[in-house]
Amino acid sequence: MQILTIFINYFCFSFVFDCIMIQFQYKKNLKLKDVITIKKLFCILLLVFSLLTLYACADKGEDVTTTPDTTETTKSLTVTVTFPEGFTAVQIAERLEENEVCNASRFLELTNDIAYIQSLPYSFIKEIENKQDRAFILEGYIFPDTYEFYRGESEEKALSRFLDNTERKLTSEYRQRAYELGYTLDRIITLASIVQEESYTADSVKNVASVLHNRLKSPSFPRLQCDVTIHYINDYVADSKYISTADSYAEKYNTYKCEGLPVGAITNPGLAAIEAALYPAETDYFYFVTDSDWNYYYAETYAEHKKNCNAVGLVG
Repeated sequence: MQILTIFINYFCFSFVFDCIMIQFQYKKNLKLKDVITIKKLFCILLLVFSLLTLYACADKGEDVTTTPDTTETTKSLTVTVTFPEGFTAVQIAERLEENEVCNASRFLELTNDIAYIQSLPYSFIKEIENKQDRAFILEGYIFPDTYEFYRGESEEKALSRFLDNTERKLTSEYRQRAYELGYTLDRIITLASIVQEESYTADSVKNVASVLHNRLKSPSFPRLQCDVTIHYINDYVADSKYISTADSYAEKYNTYKCEGLPVGAITNPGLAAIEAALYPAETDYFYFVTDSDWNYYYAETYAEHKKNCNAVGLVG
């Protein structure tokens, strides 16, 4: 488009110059050869000016062959990124890097930097227990949502966007309810992370939370025995390039081995899972199993559970 404009301008100026020179020649009685010489000098100057203009456009990275409305000349300074409920710290960090927000490794280092975390102004920080025993200290608190970031912004700034949101979401009412249930808010977040991973449908979330609460309260079930805690270790901790001492965390998160809740959250739960952990359904269920279509079958006794497992093609 710029090339076409330059040539149009060239011929227009040339035509105007000819008209002026005809009038000037008539009044000043210039010889024809003088007029031709002046015209040549003008054309040379106009051509040089046009070429310099074309070079300047190309040097700025502008497209000189297409119209502006069909060519993207600059990349947006910001990017909007969505993080689904149940994303782990590793998944969040890697999605940030994929979208050119910040470095994944550095982001995860911050989630495990005890001195840095303790310096943060958020009220939930002081309730996080056993920081030194967790694979990622802030797992569970990197709230899943949609955010807008600057491309290339600092890892500290990116993390603060998540934690600002978490601070708003974790209300004083949630904290008070946790105390009423006999837990800290940190323990509820850990419980909610398991509920998040075990609940594949909106209808199941409160019943799944009920099963976990019932087990935690019963001396007959010292272990939760949730497969999702093993998946977390296998998929995001064991052999992780982000953790140098991955083996030390296996027994602290595996609910087939540790009693009660694992040492920390296994994912970052959404509000539905957090509220289910705080306000579970009132049932006497101690077991559940799902079929291939994610239908849930609950049971109060192991005998009932075995029947349900056989019905869905699993060994109880």
